[in-house]
Amino acid sequence: MTTAFANGGVACPDLAESQNCNTHPCPIHCTFEWKPWSACSQSCGGGSQQRDLVVIVYPKHGGDECPDVLHRTCNTQECPTRIPTKSPTPATSNPTFAPTAPPGPTPFMLPVLTMFGSDSIVLEARHGLYQDQGASCSDSIEGDISDDVYLSGDSFPELSLPGTYTIHYSCENTKQQAAPPLTRTVVVRDTLCPTCVIAPGPQKIEASFPYTDAGATCTDTLSGVLTPTVYNGVDVEKTGVYTVTYRVKDGAGNWNDGQCTGTKPYVRTVKVIDTLRPVIGLKYAGKLVHMSDSSDVSQTVAAHANPAASWNLFGDSLMAESSSSRSPLAALCIGSFMVACAMIAAFFNRRGKTVSSTSEHTPLNSEEQRRLSV
Repeated sequence: MTTAFANGGVACPDLAESQNCNTHPCPIHCTFEWKPWSACSQSCGGGSQQRDLVVIVYPKHGGDECPDVLHRTCNTQECPTRIPTKSPTPATSNPTFAPTAPPGPTPFMLPVLTMFGSDSIVLEARHGLYQDQGASCSDSIEGDISDDVYLSGDSFPELSLPGTYTIHYSCENTKQQAAPPLTRTVVVRDTLCPTCVIAPGPQKIEASFPYTDAGATCTDTLSGVLTPTVYNGVDVEKTGVYTVTYRVKDGAGNWNDGQCTGTKPYVRTVKVIDTLRPVIGLKYAGKLVHMSDSSDVSQTVAAHANPAASWNLFGDSLMAESSSSRSPLAALCIGSFMVACAMIAAFFNRRGKTVSSTSEHTPLNSEEQRRLSV
């Protein structure tokens, strides 16, 4: 907008246009959970385990595909071997039985750890305590020894502190034979945008009156109450449509209108209008001879009275929207009035001269003399 409408002109159209964009569907990534590892196929000598997954949401529109089934080796320790029995002695008339060979070493199997849930978890940051799903441990001889499962790691997952945490699981039987350890990775992320509530405020304000923005209240699920940055572009000395923008960032660096879940801009629209009539005063010979009506009020929520009537006639401006120069219309009216007064004065001055000149040559009757005296 280059020139604001005034004096009954046509109002400007909306100064902002909107159109749809990026109407294609957003990609949907695969959402899944891992099942526990299957039992080892061999007790020794190297077996295999398989881990399936449960697909919760299948990918669409170019989203990330689901992973394949996982495989790994297990029980890679060597299997025990028995000492072979000696061959019997050749047949004789008095054969002797071959002695029974001493038994070989007792075979053994390592305990087996089984983790509950996925070995890789992504959690949204929040206030509260992390509860691990744990793991079980079993031994081929001692049975269930889950009470001997130990958890270790640099630090236990803190849900209110985004980061990557590692939990290690270990287990031993009474013979101090350790099960192959397992590891779970827990990622805590803050992906939620902070939110704001814009306080109620006027949508239209009268030009030249001060504008105080009502502000906004912003919060975050993790950081709590936040103070927004306000970008106020309202110019009360120029009619038009303006915006007040509120932006806020949480402790994880997420802006309310950034690349996070729930992104949203918070903008207030304020329209500056000029609805108060200008007040014009006419002055002649040092006296105020006429002043236009100034009883109107602004067409805004805050009904401002026209302040121009209380201003000095030729000191401050008579119009609320100007305090340094007279309106061109007022100047034109005052100038026209001055010209009219000058012409009237010239007319009466000429008539007076004519009457005086006539009185020297023609006597006046009593009625004419009475009128002149009046």
